[in-house]
Amino acid sequence: MAKNEQHGFDLVATRRRLEDWWLEYVSFPVGGGVSYWPGGRSESIRALLFEHWGEHGVYCIVEHNGVVVTVPRCLDAPCPVLGVALGLLEICAYEETSRDIQEIEWLKLAETTRSISESMRMELLAGAKQLASSPVSRAVENETAGRPKRMLAQAVTQQLRAGGFTYSDVAAFMGATVEVTRHRCQVRGVRSLSAVVGSPSAIGALTR
Repeated sequence: MAKNEQHGFDLVATRRRLEDWWLEYVSFPVGGGVSYWPGGRSESIRALLFEHWGEHGVYCIVEHNGVVVTVPRCLDAPCPVLGVALGLLEICAYEETSRDIQEIEWLKLAETTRSISESMRMELLAGAKQLASSPVSRAVENETAGRPKRMLAQAVTQQLRAGGFTYSDVAAFMGATVEVTRHRCQVRGVRSLSAVVGSPSAIGALTR
């Protein structure tokens, strides 16, 4: 089954488009000429994605007109930068959780492997249990045999839409039609990642 058929969208092309947007509008100026990525482009950008995610969940104390309030460092709501960051991180979470599932299956082989010591068996099984206790991607958790659900496509679409992008913008990012994009946004929420945002009163007090 081709990757595009499995996920309902071209994951590689979508990642490239989102990273291109990030580099143009967030990380570097247009035409910055960055041509060398020590750990690969996706890995280099990843720290910046987490950094902006933190801007919405890490609060700072400020005084405004004599009133002390706590607000997130980024006040944009909706925030396109956060939408792209969480869209890319949904893809990362899916890939990492998929690898964890494969590792868990390998570690569980220790149950029936007779050529290892009992202490090694217990250590490997403990590792499997630890990995299984902290799944991240809901898209992986909800995959079933046969025709996979398209939850990753829905999750990325919903993240971008929550960031304030139009249906047509999201469709362009993901190589989909506007109708498909609208449907993915209308199904129940399937995002694995979210941001803590400040209360409307606190943000309003700061921005008035």
